[in-house]
Amino acid sequence: MEPPSGTVTLVFADLAGALELEARHGTAFAETVSRWREVSQARVAKGGGYLVKATVAGVMAAFANAGDAAQFAADTLLESGRLEWPGGSAPVRAGLNTGEPILERDPVTGRADYFGIAVNRAARLCAAAHAGQALLSAATREAAAASISTADVVDLGEHRLRGLELPERIWQLASCGRTFPPIAAAASLPTNLPPQSTSFVGREREVKDLEDFVAGGARVVSLTGPAGCGKTRLAVRLASGLMPKFDGGAWLADLSEAAGIDSVAEAVAAAFGVPLPRHRPPVDAIGDLLELRPPLLLVLDTFDRVRMEAAAAAGAWAARAPRSVLVLTSRVTAGVPGEREVRV
Repeated sequence: MEPPSGTVTLVFADLAGALELEARHGTAFAETVSRWREVSQARVAKGGGYLVKATVAGVMAAFANAGDAAQFAADTLLESGRLEWPGGSAPVRAGLNTGEPILERDPVTGRADYFGIAVNRAARLCAAAHAGQALLSAATREAAAASISTADVVDLGEHRLRGLELPERIWQLASCGRTFPPIAAAASLPTNLPPQSTSFVGREREVKDLEDFVAGGARVVSLTGPAGCGKTRLAVRLASGLMPKFDGGAWLADLSEAAGIDSVAEAVAAAFGVPLPRHRPPVDAIGDLLELRPPLLLVLDTFDRVRMEAAAAAGAWAARAPRSVLVLTSRVTAGVPGEREVRV
């Protein structure tokens, strides 16, 4: 079957607490998981979906029709409940989202995979679900309106999930058949990022490149492009999405008024809401701060204004806090060692 393209409904289904269950029940659990994988993969094909990938404890599938995706999720939960799970009830859960993901094929296997914000949202919904629960985004609820009646879903209201820019209206398939605790909302992390008044549309390719650089170990990433092209908003979107990966949170330092290296350090200190000590050079004091704090993501906005003076400081800060990430917005690259560039 050919993978669907354009508007696609993505489904993640996995086993909540799989590692703990396997440690507790051993071979018996592994045998049931193997049977569940067979059932779920067969259900993807029967429901007209495309199996994107299968892991030890989960599947990712893509459907051209949102109603088919919702039916797959309901059937998978139902059939998993018929298996004999050690310890009692089935731990299967699912998350569904509809959007326009990036479709790419593996040059070796020819298999298709999907990337971008639409994929992240489906994965986050699955991670937020409890065992036995299937969660739908508002986009999937709307796309499947012809197939899913009001009686088929439960409106859970708005929630902000890990890695999502704005609160998300979430629905639950009523066929789950029982009441669940509140879904897992995003943990509160320190930040000064501005609230986003509108949903972020487009730029999926740039967001994916940025996330790939960070996942690959890049510690300095520059968003470059002419003034007014959206570098700052893209940087804030990236920082918001990646914030759950950084215990120290995500921060935005506005350098638009900086006139020299000391004022750059002052702008960073202001972003963190702390004063600079008088007994230390400002650049060194920021290095101390970054070194002592948990790993964080720091956006240095309009870095090109002070690029000549601040490039060495940014490199020193990155070296002192090797688990943190600096994101620079600039018209040109900064020349910091190890810097990766994304053109906007």
